[in-house]
Amino acid sequence: YNNMKLSEDTLLRRLKTIGNKEIHIKNAIAYVEQLDRHAPRLTVQETFDFAFQCKSGGSHAEGRPFKDDEAREAIAKLDEEDTRVKLFLEGLGLLHVGNTFVGNSDVRGVSGGQRRRVTVGEMLQFEAPIFCGDEISTGLDAASTYDICFQLNYFTKVMNTTRLISLLQPSPETVGLFDEVILLSDGKLIYAGPLSEVEDYFASLGYRAPDTMDVADFLQMLSTPDGAALFHPPEESIRSEPFTTSELADAFRHSQFGQQIQHDLTREWDAEWVQKKKTSIVDSATSLFTSTKSDVSTDSITRESLIKDGALTIPLQQQYQNSFAISTYLNVKRNLTIWLRDKRFLIANLVKNIIMGISVGSVFYQ
Repeated sequence: YNNMKLSEDTLLRRLKTIGNKEIHIKNAIAYVEQLDRHAPRLTVQETFDFAFQCKSGGSHAEGRPFKDDEAREAIAKLDEEDTRVKLFLEGLGLLHVGNTFVGNSDVRGVSGGQRRRVTVGEMLQFEAPIFCGDEISTGLDAASTYDICFQLNYFTKVMNTTRLISLLQPSPETVGLFDEVILLSDGKLIYAGPLSEVEDYFASLGYRAPDTMDVADFLQMLSTPDGAALFHPPEESIRSEPFTTSELADAFRHSQFGQQIQHDLTREWDAEWVQKKKTSIVDSATSLFTSTKSDVSTDSITRESLIKDGALTIPLQQQYQNSFAISTYLNVKRNLTIWLRDKRFLIANLVKNIIMGISVGSVFYQ
């Protein structure tokens, strides 16, 4: 953070503990990279299901011990109906292509925009408190980027989690979906705070957007050398020259937003990897999938009761959600399915083996 540094060891030490318990940070953070890396001959639903089986242990309970009979029945119903997979298939607009190959440049499958949604949905198949997306708009048009960000924003609010998304030249409509914005210029932080206050903050420094310019274009221009054209200080201002990037970073560091960040970095870590909002696991999972809403009362499995029992942190404490045998079975089944569907590979290997068999056999014939 500009001139203030937080060592990696200090950061990880703060993140890896819940009280006296250690967590696996990889289970707490879901990450979507710029490129779509999938098995092209698996369907969209199979891709989601494999991620769910691996990261959630194949159950919506995700390793949490539910003692209440109603709660166990509700979880069993969700598992039977494969609710989480269907939830995100419908929420991401992929339900109609659920049985279509994901595909790639060589295998015909879903479109590029749909494949990007598959990448996002795959990382939503487990309850990670933090979701990070690295330029998820790569290769997408403005409309597709807006749709994905809108859906992520909706899931975030329903499931009470955090999303951190980096975008390259987003549209004004997409920017408007975010609660906060982080603005970088030449690798320096020049603003991090509420989107609703960003224009007032830069106006206090003398930067004002023309009436015909939206917030998204204003921020993108401001972070480049062209941002100097936006500097229009009031007449009573003692400064007549635009700020350099270093000066903008220094000004932010001394602002109320920068001071708050510095305070948060230096104060004792007292956060926990749990959600303290009274929202049940079942209700969170089914609120988006209204057609499968259960009449089962879920008051007995509120998150506060889970926190009290220490159950919410269990998926973060376990490195793997499945045993070695189950993990081996899932991977063998997945790779066997991919292998059997690659007909060109099978035919080529069959022909090759027949030719080699005849060649080698003829050498030893009589």
